[in-house]
Amino acid sequence: MYIVLLVFVSLISSGCLAEFVITAHEREELGGGEAPTVGLGFNMESLLKKYGYPFENHGVITEDGYVLALHRIPYGRNSSETNETKPAVLIVHGIGSSSGDFVVLGPERSLPLMLADLGYDVWLGNNRGNTWSRKHQTLDADKNSSFWDFSFDELSLYDTPAMIDHVLTVSRNEKLSYVGHSQGTTQFFALASQQPDYNDKVNVMMALGPAVYCGNMSNPIVQFLKDYYTVVELLTSYLNLTEILPHSLVIETALKLVCKDGGEYQEACPIILFILFGFDSDQLNRSDIKVLLDTFPAGFAIKELKHYLQLVKSNTFRQFDYGILNNMAKYNKSSPPEYNVSLVTAPVALYYGQNDWLVGMADVNRLADELPNVVEKRLIDYEYFNHIDFILAKDVASMLYFNVINKLNEINGFAPIISTSTLSTSATSTTNESGSTTSPDNTTSTEDGGRHTGSASSLNKMAHIICIFVAVLIFVI
Repeated sequence: MYIVLLVFVSLISSGCLAEFVITAHEREELGGGEAPTVGLGFNMESLLKKYGYPFENHGVITEDGYVLALHRIPYGRNSSETNETKPAVLIVHGIGSSSGDFVVLGPERSLPLMLADLGYDVWLGNNRGNTWSRKHQTLDADKNSSFWDFSFDELSLYDTPAMIDHVLTVSRNEKLSYVGHSQGTTQFFALASQQPDYNDKVNVMMALGPAVYCGNMSNPIVQFLKDYYTVVELLTSYLNLTEILPHSLVIETALKLVCKDGGEYQEACPIILFILFGFDSDQLNRSDIKVLLDTFPAGFAIKELKHYLQLVKSNTFRQFDYGILNNMAKYNKSSPPEYNVSLVTAPVALYYGQNDWLVGMADVNRLADELPNVVEKRLIDYEYFNHIDFILAKDVASMLYFNVINKLNEINGFAPIISTSTLSTSATSTTNESGSTTSPDNTTSTEDGGRHTGSASSLNKMAHIICIFVAVLIFVI
């Protein structure tokens, strides 16, 4: 059964269901004009125009030939095009995600749209291999496995600097503000530690769920895969798996049927998200999942997943491990070089959740201790805030985005939009190992904001048991 499951995944991942998967040839040329339509008809430009926002589609070619899509929202709903230079913000998604995930829920819960309305020149990045960036000057994403030979090493070496340079050139700014979620933070910290001049191109790095150190990642499925990393290597090589979870009409249609409002199985729909990111039933609107499926998942390389499993296993932040012999050939040493985050001199603001199964609080604390220029370290004031809540939480604006916007406004010379005096911050409190906070006067309080009861804790424990059971069952069967 285990082999059958992997073969099925490989069929979807490798594009054998080609007639159902959105291929590179079905996408419009990048470099201007309307954004390509994906899935069952989602169109970035049409969505933004529906809400009253302008849209530009930019094509950026990396040094190694990948063609990336940069989506620009140059001004907000109540503004018009001018020659005025505005502060530029580059927002970069996490693994398996895309620019679309940041806007599908509309202006009231979209950080990019909020920023555009406040006068920012907003840019949304798309890493190589996702729905919008499946083109290359010589390689075909659907035919050449070498297209998928990348991890976040290549994203940091090629994609991130290409996007930053393009934004600065077009927006006529000397610096930009960078907002990253998950892998969007990983690639920035890797870049800034390897190419110091990019620290001078960023006036602040806003890290949402910073995935750098991963040794305390609590997701039981990830822990299971980490323990059987050799098996993962052998099976993916044997099955020639290079891509995973591209945006498929088959998957999207099936999931939308399951997740439809009022459907018999709608309550089962959130389980997938919870198993991956952490349980937070209160902040998840079931109807939002169906909307998110317009753009998510967006596809990524198997090698990206392997790289994160290596980080979990090694508890380090380092380049891809090719094995002793190949490491000697590539790095001239038996183990891969580590990224030195103490060389990241750009101002950094860290935002993290207490219930994030992919980014542990201890790992964020370690990162904060090693970074030389942390301007804010904020633990979200909600006990069950998880990894997908950075995008999908019902109250994400009040829980997170207002704080992010105020920090961006402070850096870019704008007035604050809301007082943050009532919101918790690690600048005035620290988190102890039990998940409580100790304020400057040494008083201790839990940071659940009074929003949850003990039943949620029981649900979390049950979730871990279910995840472990499913992982073991898949492996044994």
